Amino acid sequence: MKLTENMKIRFSRYMVKMEYASEIVLANSLNGLWVKLSKECYLILEKCIEEKMTMKYLMSCLADDEDRNYVRGLLQSLSDIDVIVNSEFAEKSLPKTFIFEITNHCNLACKHCCFSVDYHKKEEALSTEQIKIIFDKLICVMPKAIVLSGGEAMHRMDFFELLGYLRSKYVGTIGVMTNGTYINEENVRELCSKIDTLDVSIDGVDEDSCAQIRGRGVFAKVVNAVELCKKQGLEKISLSMVVTKVNRHLIPEFYKLNERLGTIPMLRKFEVAGQGFVNKDLFLEEDQKNEFIVPAKETNILSKEERLEAQRTRRIRTCEACTGMLNIDYKGNMFPCQLLDKEEFVLCNLLEMSEEKFVSFIEEDIYKTKAFEAFDNIVPKKCKECSVSFFCITCYARLREIQIQSQEYQERYCENMKFDLEQIVWDR
Repeated sequence: MKLTENMKIRFSRYMVKMEYASEIVLANSLNGLWVKLSKECYLILEKCIEEKMTMKYLMSCLADDEDRNYVRGLLQSLSDIDVIVNSEFAEKSLPKTFIFEITNHCNLACKHCCFSVDYHKKEEALSTEQIKIIFDKLICVMPKAIVLSGGEAMHRMDFFELLGYLRSKYVGTIGVMTNGTYINEENVRELCSKIDTLDVSIDGVDEDSCAQIRGRGVFAKVVNAVELCKKQGLEKISLSMVVTKVNRHLIPEFYKLNERLGTIPMLRKFEVAGQGFVNKDLFLEEDQKNEFIVPAKETNILSKEERLEAQRTRRIRTCEACTGMLNIDYKGNMFPCQLLDKEEFVLCNLLEMSEEKFVSFIEEDIYKTKAFEAFDNIVPKKCKECSVSFFCITCYARLREIQIQSQEYQERYCENMKFDLEQIVWDR
């Protein structure tokens, strides 16, 4: 946004502030970008907003051209990263992406899977009609995207009926997360005509490396599925690999595989949950197994060049849990994200809400729930008051892992992180 003389500004709803001594950092929690300024300049900015000054009037209040040029440049920098916005325009809430686990059943038994899926033939928890009802409610809030996942989404006998229903009602982005084994010549045209993105898990670069985790014959099925979808003109296809000690050395080959297939490479973090917890010793490096042993005290002094590079590349926490992304499980429960699917974080059950109530819930009432309070409290008070809090752990689920460790571990981890970050952010 280019600032004009008659414009009045205000802080974006996504602005966050950190303070240290006589300096302030203002940042955007959506894009992670930030600007550091003096407290004196911040107070001028705050007064400008409170008194609804135009840019022209603000400039007339400054002492000389040097001050005017500096403040004008500072405000433009803040505008460029959307920390300040035009006060005349309403700022809409962030469009949501919903990841909907339409089943917890799966035809594979991947050793690293972070979900507690059901590998046995059983009745689905949600009927066809119940899923359609949930679709209707999601569509009411005009989401950015709806992604169908599982378990294995395509394992459901009514998958194409559900996909067709969703496409007929919804004009936004539809994605499918799948293991790829159900895609064949008979159904690929119907699939690709109704989706915009496809995320296929492969976890290897050839038959042997994939079979270590996903079983024999899966690799060839995935490659065939990708090639079939490409022939149908589907361009937005990603291949994902969970990085573990058994395949870390294959990362360069994984990128080459994606280049050959014309797909987008996605590297994912191994989660110690579900089958991943059962088989963690197979996949974790020794240092990862000892991750929560109290670390040694670190006093790594960064050079000026290292600080400048870190300042250029470092971003604040942009975790989209609750604000931009929500997860719905196979029973219709909504959670902040897939990794926070615990009872204490159940925000609502979509089958228990009318469409009208769900709209107001997403816009406002979600932030009044006990589950959101529990989610917000993942960041403890001492962290919220810390001068580098938003630069620290960037994932709420990861932060929760830290919070359940020993007090000694938490304190040392905090001490080490703060030592590094204060050098980067505040040049201390």
